[in-house]
Amino acid sequence: MSGYNTKQRRALLAFLGEHPDELLTARQMADALAEKQISLSAVYRNLAQLEAEEKVRRSAKSGSHEAFYQYLDAKGCKGALHMSCVKCGKTFHMADSNAALFAKHLAQSEQFTLDAADTILYGTCSDCKENNEQKGGQTMTKKFRFMVRLLAVVLAVVMLSSAVYLAVEADHDCSGDDCAICRQISICENLLKSLGLAGAAAAISAAFTYTVCRALLPRGETSGTLTLVSLKVKLSN
Repeated sequence: MSGYNTKQRRALLAFLGEHPDELLTARQMADALAEKQISLSAVYRNLAQLEAEEKVRRSAKSGSHEAFYQYLDAKGCKGALHMSCVKCGKTFHMADSNAALFAKHLAQSEQFTLDAADTILYGTCSDCKENNEQKGGQTMTKKFRFMVRLLAVVLAVVMLSSAVYLAVEADHDCSGDDCAICRQISICENLLKSLGLAGAAAAISAAFTYTVCRALLPRGETSGTLTLVSLKVKLSN
């Protein structure tokens, strides 16, 4: 024991004590302690001794060949059931009451005794989950905008094609009631009327929504992006 109680060991323990909720590799520790002239081999040597003393736990992550270490001798860590986020690498303690219920459920339903001190549950923390949901929402917004623009282009092409067809065939030689060109002209006219009415309705709806927002919400709040959902929340408040 005394052989390992060196300046390097104290520095490593101090570093681990400052990061009790993280899973770290030996390389990360050596990089952080480089200014104190502690080599990678010295880190590995001290970690091996600390692991034998059950002061650190070595574990592996899916998709990685490196070993990760967590300090167990910090206050509150002993006997705690740990949860590790696979996104950010942070480690959390499960509440004692929840850990007890979890262990009790395993014992009753699976006839399995949980060793909480040597167990890590992997998942996604609330912060990372929220960030993922925000990124997903931004991706959906970009896709929605792309689809709206694509639809606008298609409608513009259809309207332009119909208008050109009407202009070109306005003075055609009609063959009577069964004239195919006249039927096509009628279809183009009805299409343009329908699209015109739909556009007018959309414009009126947008203008009405904008007017309501300007009238009911403070000026500062209308400067941001508003949706029907956010407007409903504002009105409810």
